[in-house]
Amino acid sequence: MDNWILELVLTVWSQRPSRKCHRYDGYPQAATNRFGQNGENHIDRVISMGRGILEQISPIRALIFRFRSPVCKLLGLTSQELQWRFKIITFKSTMGGDSRYEIHQNAYIKLVLHAIKHKTSAVNGVLLGSTSASADVVEVVDAIPLFHSQLSILPPLEISLFMIEDYCSNNDLSIVGYFHANERFDDVELGTVPKNIADHIHQYFPQTALLLLDAKKLEALLKGKDRSPVMQLYTKDASRTWKLVGSDGKSQFTLKEPAANTVLSDYISSEKWKEIIDFDDHLDDISKDWLNKDLFK
Repeated sequence: MDNWILELVLTVWSQRPSRKCHRYDGYPQAATNRFGQNGENHIDRVISMGRGILEQISPIRALIFRFRSPVCKLLGLTSQELQWRFKIITFKSTMGGDSRYEIHQNAYIKLVLHAIKHKTSAVNGVLLGSTSASADVVEVVDAIPLFHSQLSILPPLEISLFMIEDYCSNNDLSIVGYFHANERFDDVELGTVPKNIADHIHQYFPQTALLLLDAKKLEALLKGKDRSPVMQLYTKDASRTWKLVGSDGKSQFTLKEPAANTVLSDYISSEKWKEIIDFDDHLDDISKDWLNKDLFK
């Protein structure tokens, strides 16, 4: 293995964060510990190589995982932990601006049904998924409806995220984004609450997708006038602000199954939205399943 590649691995992973805190903050100190006073700048120098390194990410990744066993043994990591920490480097360099996002039918439908059930309230949810090997595609495979009242109260949010993180760790998933629907039909502004919650998720997953329900598109869908996704995608750009994606005509957010909107229309017509359960419901009655496992049976 080339020395600089091994040095990169040792620099980033010589200090292991806890399983619940996949953060980048401790890595400069790890570099200092390993390389002395100039070590703190070492990882910044590597990351600053920017796109030049990213063009080599796939072959580098292949080389590292070819030597997976000795590297894992050296660093005291499992194979899965090694793969996760390598993705952090890729995420920190791409920042999600050039990523594409695909949402699976069931995840998409859950979020919309949740908003329809509580159409006079603001609602929210989190997106679960994974990334492609090259980290350029974020795939949203599931969604968890969160709340329909008092979205910004911290204790219930912390409880729900803790339970969801535990579920993800046991199912090889990650929290990859956040969904929000505003209270008013004509409100398409991205408010403070969704930004703050998405900011928190972004600390752990830099390609975070922030989805905002577009009620007018939903209305057009029900009238048979539009079949495009009824959500707007926001991602963080280099200026660290949430920007609407797709306003330039480029489509970075797609439905995994082309017929998803047809199925959604059928579910709305049959009032399937009455069966959706969110964390508010679960906290009121813990027998109610916040995973909605029986929703599509």
